[in-house]
Amino acid sequence: MRRLLLILIAVLPLAGTAACEDNSFFTEPQLRADTLVLRAPTAAGADAPSALNASAPSVVSPELPQFAGGYDYALRQNGSTFTLIPVVTRTRSTRPGLQPSTQAFDRIEEASRNRASYADSAVVLVQGGAYTFRTRQYVGPFGECFNYGKLQVLNLDPAAGTARLFVVVNGNCDDERLTDD
Repeated sequence: MRRLLLILIAVLPLAGTAACEDNSFFTEPQLRADTLVLRAPTAAGADAPSALNASAPSVVSPELPQFAGGYDYALRQNGSTFTLIPVVTRTRSTRPGLQPSTQAFDRIEEASRNRASYADSAVVLVQGGAYTFRTRQYVGPFGECFNYGKLQVLNLDPAAGTARLFVVVNGNCDDERLTDD
């Protein structure tokens, strides 16, 4: 019995790691989609949420203590230019990242797992633009995980200081697939 327990202790962490690395553990992506509106904190009526919690997906107000650090990207506006800025985390490798896509939103089937693919600084949003992202790192069922997703900019309204985004995220740990196919 003791030998079996020692074997389980040695093997189970490896099984979890393998599952997150090769996606064989997940039979289907767990896709969640929503249309969200963010308002830049410098805009009139800036009491509306100004940050994106990409893994939910949902909007939050990072200025409020209960949401401090509970988001992936903050919306900022400078004139007619909007940017999403990834939250700063304890290390650079655990930060969320965002990258513009060269593909149309509907043609994006998976996100890159390569950390170097993503900007960990401000990314300019373009009307109609498509982007892939990874969330900040979190502790999942098998260790540390990222979620991957894509977003499309539906509308940028400089007068109102708002950005309307369509967001799709895969809720599986380290699963970069972004379609059901």
